[in-house]
Amino acid sequence: MGAKPGARICRLIGLPLSASTVLRKIKGCPKSEPDTPTILGVDDFAFRKRDTYGTILVDLEKRKPIDLLPDREGKTLEAWLLAHPGVSIVNRDRSSVYAHAISRACPDAVQVADRWHLLKNLGENTTQFLDRQRSLINEIAAEVFLQAKPDISTELPQKNASVRAEKRYALFEKVKQLQSEHYSIKAIARHLGISRNTVKKYFLQQTFVPKRHPRLTNLLAYEAYLRQRWQEGEQCAKTLLQEIKARGYNGSYTILAGFLSQYPKTAEGFALPAAQKVVNYSTRSLSIAFCKPQKD
Repeated sequence: MGAKPGARICRLIGLPLSASTVLRKIKGCPKSEPDTPTILGVDDFAFRKRDTYGTILVDLEKRKPIDLLPDREGKTLEAWLLAHPGVSIVNRDRSSVYAHAISRACPDAVQVADRWHLLKNLGENTTQFLDRQRSLINEIAAEVFLQAKPDISTELPQKNASVRAEKRYALFEKVKQLQSEHYSIKAIARHLGISRNTVKKYFLQQTFVPKRHPRLTNLLAYEAYLRQRWQEGEQCAKTLLQEIKARGYNGSYTILAGFLSQYPKTAEGFALPAAQKVVNYSTRSLSIAFCKPQKD
């Protein structure tokens, strides 16, 4: 047990020791050398996150830790493996430092990646592939939707080119230029004043992938009401906005005006188009779906 629980037990049995004394005595006890496992698990952990890291070694047959290394350097792990021969299988993460250390110390040992990192590899590669196919995915989604509902128009009108999209494209070009000049992710993020995750995402993309901004609005819930009022002659967007706001509409005037722009202004003989949104899946959701086992 730990220092404080140990001190409480000691007081109960008549040994009034402080927690510091118990901890000092524990550290001073001779440690028994664990048996060398046949199947060894290697992973890093944080003594202090983003500052100090160590390496934990686990006997995967007994399912318990056997040692902690003070850092995650390859030389430290290599020295431990040389001092404990007999490891035949090593389960590790994707660190090349660990891989090289294991290869030098145990050249005959089989190195395997754990299931989490295998899925991580699969997910990242699937996401990168789908990012490059974004336009094709949107095109296929629209085709499938129109085949299912041929008489229904697609999503709310959106501007093809926006100021924000142009800024993102210019930023993408700057990142790719600095990448070609062999600047690091950290240096580019500091220079451009953006996050390292954004720089890393642009590093992985071969071509610019426009970002989709789904309109989180309940406008379509009031489509029937808007159709009725439009046919009654009310074609003022501001008036209609006030009416549906009173009924619970949570969007803006811009979204409503864009939606109403599909409606014809003629007084007679017009047909209002039905407004339905195409279901578009994000790259991440598609990647997760592809990595899941297929259901019967």
